[in-house]
Amino acid sequence: MPIARRILPEFGLTFVRYFGDVTVKENLDCFLGYIDDPQFDPNFHVLVDQESCTLSEATYSEMRRLAYCLLPYYKARGRASRTALYGPTDVQFGISRLYESVSETYVDRDVGVFRTQEEALAYLGYDPEDQELFDTLWQSALQFKSGT
Repeated sequence: MPIARRILPEFGLTFVRYFGDVTVKENLDCFLGYIDDPQFDPNFHVLVDQESCTLSEATYSEMRRLAYCLLPYYKARGRASRTALYGPTDVQFGISRLYESVSETYVDRDVGVFRTQEEALAYLGYDPEDQELFDTLWQSALQFKSGT
């Protein structure tokens, strides 16, 4: 699966990283599977890193379907939990903004879209200069790439 998820209880954060071409079905499998994970905590924030992916199914209708189908995921999350989508390219950022806009119709949770990881972390309430958090995210990203 081109989506990897790592729950970081020490930070109250779930880190999700996309690789290659990510489909709507893979998104649904990842996030609906997350709420069934024994480590799931409804109050954890979620950081989604899209730096290494393409989103070929990213049409308006598919983003609408994704937001609607993720209702059980959002209902399981705590009211104060936030999701930050980090997409540095114009296409990733634009598609993420489309999802953010469409999801507002169905979801009453905070979803933010950012071009930099630092902005995304700040939105979630983390200090972007926190070296321990940065090292943990970087190590997670490297492990995702190596498949461990």
